[in-house]
Amino acid sequence: MEEIKYGIVSIDEYDYSFNYDANLENMDISAVRYRLSHHLRPNKEKNQIEVRIKVSVYSPDTTVLLAEDAVRVVFLVEPFGSFVVNASEEGFNVTQPILMDTLFGVAIGALRGFLSKSLKGTPLSGCVLPLIPMKDIRKNTQK
Repeated sequence: MEEIKYGIVSIDEYDYSFNYDANLENMDISAVRYRLSHHLRPNKEKNQIEVRIKVSVYSPDTTVLLAEDAVRVVFLVEPFGSFVVNASEEGFNVTQPILMDTLFGVAIGALRGFLSKSLKGTPLSGCVLPLIPMKDIRKNTQK
């Protein structure tokens, strides 16, 4: 198997919002719920994979959206064609799923840091995106 080299090209936070109208007075902040969504986009011409991950923070009963934040991480992957195969509008396959786990881990870690920074000074200060088992990410990524 050919050695795949990878690196981070850029990390950007986008789409942060906080619901200042939400009544957090009697809410158990430690019981908030998190929902993640993600989007992957390979760019063969630049040998890059873009990973976008967004977190939505909800009230414990999931009826009120409290905050959202998102991160975009672009990775350089070489040789690209040895890692990304069968790319189409519907998605793509990778030859080394463990490397995809690494890319997701980096993106989720960046999102965790941006969210923590963004929530500082708000009533949700101290909320930290929990650790997410990679099997859960894989389950929702691999079709």
